[in-house]
Amino acid sequence: MRLKFMKVGLTLLFLSAGFAANAAPTLTDQQILEISQTYPTPLGIVRFVNKEGQLDTSFDRIMLNSDVLLTPSHQVDGWGSSQILMKWDGMAKGTRDSFPSDGKKLGRRLTKRLVIAEGPDGNCVRQFIILDFTLDKPFVSKRFGENKDMKSCLMWEGAKWGARESRITLSNGTFIYKTGGDVVKSDD
Repeated sequence: MRLKFMKVGLTLLFLSAGFAANAAPTLTDQQILEISQTYPTPLGIVRFVNKEGQLDTSFDRIMLNSDVLLTPSHQVDGWGSSQILMKWDGMAKGTRDSFPSDGKKLGRRLTKRLVIAEGPDGNCVRQFIILDFTLDKPFVSKRFGENKDMKSCLMWEGAKWGARESRITLSNGTFIYKTGGDVVKSDD
């Protein structure tokens, strides 16, 4: 008898959980776009926008609050293709550095650094750029990757972010990023 009551109780519990899951509101396309194309930072909100200033997955520039932070270089690569900017977080490990989660607060973690890729399309990256929000003002690194003829496709292999110095590993070597300074190829 006791077992029967436990089964009934568990069944009711699972059914109520199923109804609660079904009652959860779904996100609109605009809300999904807002989440995927914005990043909270200590200095404000980074937004990926098109030429009209609207959030877009095919973005033309990167804004911090109302200021333009980065635009494509419009440099032609070694094969004659123009370059576009691409978000690289989610594509490779370590391309977004964020503050630890505060278990008491709901919402997204603040972004410290964000890596942007530049290349002819999503299948090939010619160079990388670091957006750093750990200083008093936003810092945009010089493009890096040691791709002199702009014909090679670079692969991001990882990053170890540090307060003063970070190590970034690409398919063609390791690069050292001095916070707020240059990104240089390591000798090792």
